[in-house]
Amino acid sequence: MVPGRVYTADTETGHYTLTAVSFSGEPTDSLTAVSHAAAILRAKGAPTYDGYHALDGVPGWMMSVTTPEGRLNQSFILFIDQRLYIAEGSVAPGNPPPSNFQQSITVIDPAGERIQLNN
Repeated sequence: MVPGRVYTADTETGHYTLTAVSFSGEPTDSLTAVSHAAAILRAKGAPTYDGYHALDGVPGWMMSVTTPEGRLNQSFILFIDQRLYIAEGSVAPGNPPPSNFQQSITVIDPAGERIQLNN
């Protein structure tokens, strides 16, 4: 088992999580880790968007899934420096999409500087 941590926040209209999993010291294939996380998120309902997306030049995966209860889940998955990050926002029907949550995330290095990878 690899160490991980889940951070959560709730508002009147939504539930937001950021999951961070450290694979340091573990033999890890980033594609497998991202694919596994995406499969878990897809299983929550019907995907309406499911595709590649880069955050600050870091390759990742973005998806929107509508749950059987009608909630909209929007997620972003990325793997960098032997760490898997999953940002997920979920809102009830009739509320604005939780996309601002994913758009507010920035990847920083240990010195606190924004990482900008060239594509």
